[in-house]
Amino acid sequence: MDELLFLGCVILFFVLVVVPALAIIAFRRSGTLRDELAMLRRRVEQLEQQKPEPVPVQKPATVIPAVPVQKAEPAPVPVTPKTVAAKPAQPEKPSAFGGIVTSLARWFMQGNPLAKLGIILLFLGLSFLIRYSVEHQLLSLELRLTLTALAAVGLLAFGWFLRHKQRVYALILQGGGTGVLYLTVFGAFRLWDMLPVSLAFGLLVLICATSVGLAILQKALSLAMLASLGGYLTPLLLSTGSGNYVALFSFYLLLSVGILAISVWQHWRELNLLGLLFTFGIGTLWGVKSWQPEYYLNSQLFLIANILLFGVLSVVLSLRAQSHGQRVVDGILLFAPPLVGYGLQYGITQHMAYGPALSALAYGGVYMLLAWLALKRFSIGGKPLVLAALALGGAFATLAIPLALSARWTAMAWALEGVGVLWLGVQQQQRRMSFSGTALLVLALGSAITAFMQPSGALTMMMISLVMSACWLVAAWLWRSLRREVSRVLLAGGIIFWIVALYQAAELLLEHAPYVYAATLALLAVSAWIWRYGGISLAWAEAGYAKWLLWPAILLLLAYQIRHGGIITAGRESLVWLVALPSAILLLRRDDAALRRIVSQGLHLSLFWMLLLALGHELFWFVRALPWGMDAWMSGLVMAAGGLTVMLVDIALRRQHWPFRVWPDLYGALAMAPVAVVLLLLLMVANVQDGVVFQQRYLPLINPLEEGAAFALLGLLVYSRFPISRFPRQVAVFRRVMKVVLLALSFWWLNGVLLRALAHFGGLPWYMESLWHSRLVQTTFALFWMLTALIVMLRATRRASRYEWLSGAVLLGVVIIKLMLVDSARGGGLARAIAFIGVAVLVLIIGYFSPLPPRAEPVKKAGEEQ
Repeated sequence: MDELLFLGCVILFFVLVVVPALAIIAFRRSGTLRDELAMLRRRVEQLEQQKPEPVPVQKPATVIPAVPVQKAEPAPVPVTPKTVAAKPAQPEKPSAFGGIVTSLARWFMQGNPLAKLGIILLFLGLSFLIRYSVEHQLLSLELRLTLTALAAVGLLAFGWFLRHKQRVYALILQGGGTGVLYLTVFGAFRLWDMLPVSLAFGLLVLICATSVGLAILQKALSLAMLASLGGYLTPLLLSTGSGNYVALFSFYLLLSVGILAISVWQHWRELNLLGLLFTFGIGTLWGVKSWQPEYYLNSQLFLIANILLFGVLSVVLSLRAQSHGQRVVDGILLFAPPLVGYGLQYGITQHMAYGPALSALAYGGVYMLLAWLALKRFSIGGKPLVLAALALGGAFATLAIPLALSARWTAMAWALEGVGVLWLGVQQQQRRMSFSGTALLVLALGSAITAFMQPSGALTMMMISLVMSACWLVAAWLWRSLRREVSRVLLAGGIIFWIVALYQAAELLLEHAPYVYAATLALLAVSAWIWRYGGISLAWAEAGYAKWLLWPAILLLLAYQIRHGGIITAGRESLVWLVALPSAILLLRRDDAALRRIVSQGLHLSLFWMLLLALGHELFWFVRALPWGMDAWMSGLVMAAGGLTVMLVDIALRRQHWPFRVWPDLYGALAMAPVAVVLLLLLMVANVQDGVVFQQRYLPLINPLEEGAAFALLGLLVYSRFPISRFPRQVAVFRRVMKVVLLALSFWWLNGVLLRALAHFGGLPWYMESLWHSRLVQTTFALFWMLTALIVMLRATRRASRYEWLSGAVLLGVVIIKLMLVDSARGGGLARAIAFIGVAVLVLIIGYFSPLPPRAEPVKKAGEEQ
């Protein structure tokens, strides 16, 4: 059964590996032939098209004057595959980061792939044969091992004999023999304990030295690859699962030393990649599965030895090989060993206090030392290694900071380190170093955010913010000469950290939130002047723009105080407005001319609206504190204040006071629009009040409510005239609408004045039901509306305005409908009779003095009949 299983495995391997490999080779060769045939066919077609066609000779029918014949330009030579192939192909530069798998696959397909595959199959077959013979006890163990060793030596000898006749085939045989010797010696020592440690070690060293010597003498990469591959596969194929990791990694370390010894004479990248892959790959798998803290010392020694072998010595030897015209420093060998090695180092030291941090610091120190040595030894050709080693050393030193310190100390350390690296990059004109320093600043930002999310004191937060702000501002200054966009982003970050530091300083000095916010605004007002003069002295316009952040700060504190109470009367924190508002006004006055139009208008408008909001809230807070029965004073004061504001702005515009003379159209139209809207709403809503002040005598037209309405109407009238004088074309529609609105508001308010007077002197309670059912009120309003309609229609007749006359007629119709549906519904009475008589008389008067104006005749065109 075992023989059948073994035979099936061999057949399966042949079907899955050998046949596909042969098919790939055949497909490539057939594809090459097919391409060559297609190219030849295209060449023949192009040559046939280039043959000149015979021109038919025709007899001249008439005599044609001589015309100068132009010389025909030579036809362009068509581009053919042959002409293209004639140009020398540009050799591709080797990539320093070629993949391990790609390199190994390329090595396998070069030379004689079938011979390489045969050696691998032979190696596997011998392994299975040895295992089978052991299990069935066919031959003695000593005899089996002796025969295997003799067969391996025979392969070596036969391969050495054929080295001049068939070099590739000979090298493959030598590599296979070396691998079998590895297998034999390691099996005799590891599985059957037939060899002592000293003898097994000596034999393995001898085999390794022999393979190294043969590879160097023949300059044969394939021999070195096959020998090393066999050596690395030996413990995996013959493993019994005993867990003796010391023997495993000692054997791997010996192979790695052999690879390093080969690199002294011949730098083969594929060989180094093979050793790197097996050593760190198997080490990682073992560490994940079987590592224990008691294995620390041995694991640490093996890890250090392999990092020195692959990450330091092999890179130095590859740099040494540049003088002989070979490859540049390999990126995988330079970066993979320390990065993968530190991952393993972290796993074996994470149970120790500060173990990962000290490990990262040690890694950084080693690579800093490597950079220094490379700079001393290879001053010119070692520049790539120096830069890479410096980058690795800096990266590991940077990584040690968060592993050893808290988030707040990490943020500050990374920020300072980032500024230092950025400064070096700018000084040495190294763009990559500059980006690395900037990346550290971004990492510092992430660590600072983490620190802010953790509970800590105001002093700590202020210290973090100050350090971050200083570093980001310096970085923004350094990036000014490199890239403006990066500089602006860093500048914005530095200013944000500065504002956070100001808030933390205020919180450190004060306790209550209102005082903290007020102190922050005061510090920000002082900072605005620092940014202004700093931007001027450093010729840094972007830094000077930060002073305009005073505007949103003012708005935020204003919103906070409005939400939690008054502004001026809020307490001592209101003293901050004596600093903030003068600073904002003075900044706007001095630097307004240097701003763009839209920015300047936005700053003017927003500051003016914030002042209006503050004054309006204080007025609202004052009138709300008035005692009961003072509703007339509340509404009157607010309307009077709004009307006076509009009139004061109009006076300032006429006299051209600053800042109104800077943007007169803005202040006169858009800035006063909110005040006009508030006045419109107040005139409509406040008219339903009775106007009576508690314990004061009511006088029509002379009371707080009516006086306030008068100021409001006058303010709206002034506001309506301003845009008419400034924008005569754009506000033609606004003129008519505003006129109708003012007339409607005036008529609405006069109705309210009349109703309040009737209610007071008629002794009517101020309720809708009692006022609606009052004969006095209904009759008076009918007569008043009729009189108003009469005035409107008479004026329309004089002006020949058909639209105004129709408006009066509509009001007259409303009066008639009211008499029929409201006044007549309550039965007879003197009041109803007087109302009807009065309306009839007024209608007759209107009909006599104000007939309907005729339609305006259309203008006739020239040539039409008159």
